[in-house]
Amino acid sequence: FFINGISVVGAQPLDVFKKTIDAELAKAQAKVASGTPRDRVYAELALVNRESAPKAGDDGDDRGGEDDTKTVFKIPVGSSPVRGSATALVTIVEFADFQCPFCARVEATLESLRHKYGDKIRIVWKNEPLPFHPNAEPAAEAALEVRAERGDAGFWSMHDKLFAAQRDLSPDVLAKLAGEVGANPGRVRVAVKTHSRKNEIGADA
Repeated sequence: FFINGISVVGAQPLDVFKKTIDAELAKAQAKVASGTPRDRVYAELALVNRESAPKAGDDGDDRGGEDDTKTVFKIPVGSSPVRGSATALVTIVEFADFQCPFCARVEATLESLRHKYGDKIRIVWKNEPLPFHPNAEPAAEAALEVRAERGDAGFWSMHDKLFAAQRDLSPDVLAKLAGEVGANPGRVRVAVKTHSRKNEIGADA
C-alpha cells in the first residue's frame, strides 16, 4: 500500500494504517488551509514525501527492500479503479491479487478505514496477479471487464465478490459473479479466455 506515497507493506493491523493516515491528514488539512486546492493535495504531498525520503543506496536501486519503511514512491493514480473522491486528503494505492489470502485478509482493515475516515480517504486498486496464483490473472481480467461495462461501482462490487469467493475463481464462477453485479457473463468469459485486459494489468505492474 502507498498512503500519499508512503509505503506500508503487508496485511498490517488497523493501527499501523491509522498512524500514517492521521499524520497525512494533518499535513493535508494544513495544505488546504494554506490555499492548496483539494484535488492537488495528493500530488503535492506525494511529491513532498518522496523528496523527504531517505535517498537510495549506492547500488542505484530506489525501490526499497522488503522491510523498507522510509522510501516514498510516486505512484500515479492514472485510470485505475478508485473508491472515494478525487478531493480526498489521503490516497491509499493498493497493489493486490484476488487469489491471495493475505490480500483478502487486509480487506477488513480497509473497510474499517473507510468507515472511520469517510470522504477523507480514497482507495486506488492496482492489479498484481502473482504467477503462482493461477486464477489471479483471470479474476483481474474479469474485474476489469466488469468495470468496462459497469464503471467503478461495478468493479468494486465485483472486487468484493471475488474476495468472498476466493476459494473458487474458475471461469464459470467468474462469469456467474459478473452476472450478479449486472455485467454480461458472456463478455466476461471472452475477456478471460482472450486476455483482453492484459495491457491494463501489465500497466499496473
